[in-house]
Amino acid sequence: YIYKRFPQLHIHRSDFNLDWPELWAHLRMGLPMAVQFSVLGLGIIILQSVCNKFGSDQIAGFTTAMRVEQLALQPMISFGIAMAVFTAQNFGARRFDRIRDAVHRCSLLTLAFSLFAAVVVFAFGEEVIGIFLDNPSPTVMEAAHLYILYTVPVYFFLSQIFIYRNACQGMGVSMIPMLSGVVELIMRSIAAIYLSVPFGYEGICMAEPIAWISCAVFVFAAYHYFVRLLEKKYTPVN
Repeated sequence: YIYKRFPQLHIHRSDFNLDWPELWAHLRMGLPMAVQFSVLGLGIIILQSVCNKFGSDQIAGFTTAMRVEQLALQPMISFGIAMAVFTAQNFGARRFDRIRDAVHRCSLLTLAFSLFAAVVVFAFGEEVIGIFLDNPSPTVMEAAHLYILYTVPVYFFLSQIFIYRNACQGMGVSMIPMLSGVVELIMRSIAAIYLSVPFGYEGICMAEPIAWISCAVFVFAAYHYFVRLLEKKYTPVN
């Protein structure tokens, strides 16, 4: 009955033929994203390798703080996914006004979340860290708490990376996510390597905020450039 009513649902052998232009379109979007995640993973490895020089307590504190950070990242990742889907749909409809409005609203929402996260961590930081540790030593707790105190105040910049990077991805500007990952890798690596010399473990804690702020500035500028460029390109001249 379904096939009779909806004949377009019939599956034919031709449906499985490779459409090279469509395949290339998927590769053009997917490969830069794959490179982006590889580059970000490399940055975390470099940061961890520098941290390993400071002893087991600092390693344990840093690893625990990263777990807390991953927990806080989940709402930001969700905003980013929603932004990519919404932007792609409205880019197809050439509704750049909706894209701009969505980016603005998501920025305000993530600002509220960042402030909430900062209040929770500053008020209950040790309790949050204690969720991931059993009877930690004071040194481990101090190392984890120090990292969080440096990173939480710049969660807003981290959230903007997800919003603007995914907005660019939704508009088909696939190179921006990859380049933003490169910017983040370079700044994180330079900061971790060179700041750890005069400041020790505290220099590693500074590396993430420096990387996030630098990357946020890059994707912010890239988004505003390309949204104006694409809007001008696809808006008909009366």
